[in-house]
Amino acid sequence: MAGDMTDNSGGDREDGLSGYWSGVYTYGRSTESNPFVAEIREDAGHIEGTTLEPRPHGQGEVLGHLVGVRGGTVVAFTKVYQSGQNMHGEAILYDGTADPAFQVIEGSWSFPAQPGWSGTFVMRRASRPAAKVARRLEVELPVDS
Repeated sequence: MAGDMTDNSGGDREDGLSGYWSGVYTYGRSTESNPFVAEIREDAGHIEGTTLEPRPHGQGEVLGHLVGVRGGTVVAFTKVYQSGQNMHGEAILYDGTADPAFQVIEGSWSFPAQPGWSGTFVMRRASRPAAKVARRLEVELPVDS
């Protein structure tokens, strides 16, 4: 995750990134991608939230916890899957840029535990129907330290 970013200017929403998002991440040079929904809460440039995405190979869904920072339109966070879901517990790093209206975040992700595993992501503020689905993310996840 990028260093401390304390300049929170550079966006025209008072709530910053807080809200529901839907997106997709892709794997490196592959055309394989995975959709996800997220709920993000932002307070003074610090962000945290939850994600929900299909488990690889169609075996249900998996929850994740994200924590990070926003400085202006630059966003950096880590995602860790909730324990007990038969998923790895290693941090996945995300670095991106939000548009000035905070409607879209685009960037790249990497998985330091598996060098070479990386890709891109894009997430958009969720429409009302997507936000309704995303409300399932209101489950509180434990914060791994």
